Amino acid sequence: MSTNANYLMQIFEGMDVPAFLHDSQFKLIFVNHAYCKEAGVTKDTALGKLYWEVFPKGLGPQPNCKLKIHEHGAQASSDKFTAGDKTFLSYEFKIFDENTNSSIYFHVMTNTTQRTLAILSLDKIINQFKILFERHPDAVILLDDQTFVDCNPAAVKIFGCKNRNDILDGNFLKKFSPPLQPDGRDSMEGAAENIAIALKNGSHLFEWTHCRLDGTPFPTEIVLVAFEQNGKRIVQGAIRDISESKAAVDELREVAFKDPLTQLSTRRLFEDRLRQIILKTNRSKQHAALFFIDLDHFKRLNDNFGHLVGDLRLQNVAKGLTASVRSEDTVARLGGDEFVILINELSPDIKIAKPEVLKLADKIVKKLSTQVCLSESSHKPCQLEDTSLCHCSASVGVVLFSDNQVSAKELLEQADEAMYKAKNAGGNQFHLYEPDITK
Repeated sequence: MSTNANYLMQIFEGMDVPAFLHDSQFKLIFVNHAYCKEAGVTKDTALGKLYWEVFPKGLGPQPNCKLKIHEHGAQASSDKFTAGDKTFLSYEFKIFDENTNSSIYFHVMTNTTQRTLAILSLDKIINQFKILFERHPDAVILLDDQTFVDCNPAAVKIFGCKNRNDILDGNFLKKFSPPLQPDGRDSMEGAAENIAIALKNGSHLFEWTHCRLDGTPFPTEIVLVAFEQNGKRIVQGAIRDISESKAAVDELREVAFKDPLTQLSTRRLFEDRLRQIILKTNRSKQHAALFFIDLDHFKRLNDNFGHLVGDLRLQNVAKGLTASVRSEDTVARLGGDEFVILINELSPDIKIAKPEVLKLADKIVKKLSTQVCLSESSHKPCQLEDTSLCHCSASVGVVLFSDNQVSAKELLEQADEAMYKAKNAGGNQFHLYEPDITK
């Protein structure tokens, strides 16, 4: 059952007016305490049966009832029904369940024996909804025809605001969303797409990155519920901060996808991030760069000094590469003495992005060079006195890309090709991949 349906079940369970839920085959799948009390049955005896079969005296609307839009905005049965000396009217709410790709129906029964009592009962339901809206632990916002018209106290808190006006004044989406989502999608375009899905299907569950009032980004899970009221399209959004759960998942991913020797990302995690960056650059038009790094004469080092020395060398290289880039960039060990670096969010202007990438490539080559290793004892990765056979240089292949529809596999092949050109030229240098326009 959808998250939206579960929310409504929790709401109706606490009401003191009868309420029930049935599927498209009219079978009861939920009844609240007040409904059982009114009918004199238990939940176990009611669930799974056709709702008009449960009560011999006819307590419940019949399937041939005509429907109309009630004056209060709810879809309701046009025919009254009786149970003993009481008269009832059922208000129906249609909900689309994404899990089963079908509709389910909520009914709230109002006693209309006396018109005054009916109005009071409806007002009570509205007040209960208002209380639940105000006290809901998740942030809840209301969107009325593209305008954010209300929010609850939890929304004020989650966005780091002082009052409702901080949220409702101005453009909510621009104010509390970064320009781009993590996948590179424009936030305004993405928000419009999600709202359209909710309006079409009745509800929509998705993840979204918001910003607090001070600009701090944080991940959320959002449930949008769409309905009509007085001829207007209303969308209610329940927003939950999932920072802690995301952090826990990320921590588990880091443990699962971390190379035990160097503590760098593994090939599997790197390839996943590379695919994400490709999608992001296709949307944002920013440039990104892929560095393929292979150590020169690493086999000779292992053969002469043993694998323990080789491992020390790999660990030293990992530290050097990590220190050369930003925290948001990715450094990974593909295996053996092969490493990769993924740099993203470079300038859309190739004239700006390219010099930055070449400068970084030169920096990496120099940091891993044999000359630095031999001249400065603090840089010796092998901790050896005899360094006559210790070659510590590296060959680096570089690929610069942006919105070119190239796959992750092709980018790795291009970076690998550029690396081999650097190695065949003697190593201890970098080479920038240039596509062969003759092919």
